[in-house]
Amino acid sequence: MAQINSLLIEEFFKSTGSKIYDIAEHTVDENNMHGMIGQGVLVGLSGGVDSVMLLCFLLEYRRRHGGDYTIAAAHINHGIRGEEAERDAAFCKTICDSLGVELITKAFDVPTIARGSHIGIEESARIVRYSAFDMIISGRDDISTLAVAHNMSDSAETVVFNILRGSGARGASGIRPVRDNIIRPLIGVSKDEIRSSADSFGLSYVVDSTNLSDDYTRNYIRHEVIPSLSHITPDPERMISRFADNMRSDEDYITSVAEDFVSGHEVILNRDLASLHYSVYVRVLSVMAAKHRASISYRLARDIHSLLLKDNFSYSIIGGATFVCERGVCYIT
Repeated sequence: MAQINSLLIEEFFKSTGSKIYDIAEHTVDENNMHGMIGQGVLVGLSGGVDSVMLLCFLLEYRRRHGGDYTIAAAHINHGIRGEEAERDAAFCKTICDSLGVELITKAFDVPTIARGSHIGIEESARIVRYSAFDMIISGRDDISTLAVAHNMSDSAETVVFNILRGSGARGASGIRPVRDNIIRPLIGVSKDEIRSSADSFGLSYVVDSTNLSDDYTRNYIRHEVIPSLSHITPDPERMISRFADNMRSDEDYITSVAEDFVSGHEVILNRDLASLHYSVYVRVLSVMAAKHRASISYRLARDIHSLLLKDNFSYSIIGGATFVCERGVCYIT
């Protein structure tokens, strides 16, 4: 495969990758990412085809639209794949050197962290990765935005995964194009489109062997569940994406109603909460909890709702906080 450089990127997006560029640019425009990009971007770069495509897109986007903002990359070694991980880090350094992009590398022993925290390796890796990104950005005055390479296929897998866990509209909303300071310009492009375009043009990237295994739940959904849905519809990922967009619209509206409720009440009474439509009630609890860096699960919301006829009670919620009802006044502490 060809070594990536600026001229190759320009040629790629004028030819084989033109559709990917157009879709990603539309995503940037539709979700108001341009201003966030202009504040400087840190790209999560694994070396895989998705993250390489993301880095190439952002560099080409800056070339076409102008601007002198920073585009840097961060590579996280999770300490899971040994020599293969070292290969990935070396590859990222090679392409970043070729493109004149600053590369920040961090290494962690995720298996040890996962055992100590009693959570799965995949979830531990995600927490470690985003914590590292946050630390890098917080130490810079030229970067405010994190760009990650989630695509349409990733979002479809997330929707199916969450539905099978019994999630509601929020879980069925898939991966948001923008969340806080995180942007996902490739969320409208499928994995197959990214890989086939890169392969046909000869863009270089590395392959994570764990992504080829069905040992992990998401990989099983990716390799077995979603392809089997093509017997029902020819493009299941795009149909799931459309469903997620509809769910996200509903979720955003219900959440806005909940936010209006919270902001419109100096004190929140148990009887007011009990009178809400259950969907709004759940979001009200989530809005209240978020102010304390806490969260509410479906089970917790259900249990608290069953207690609202009482004027005095307390209930522990996720994040070390407590939902309290004292003389009929509800708050989180």
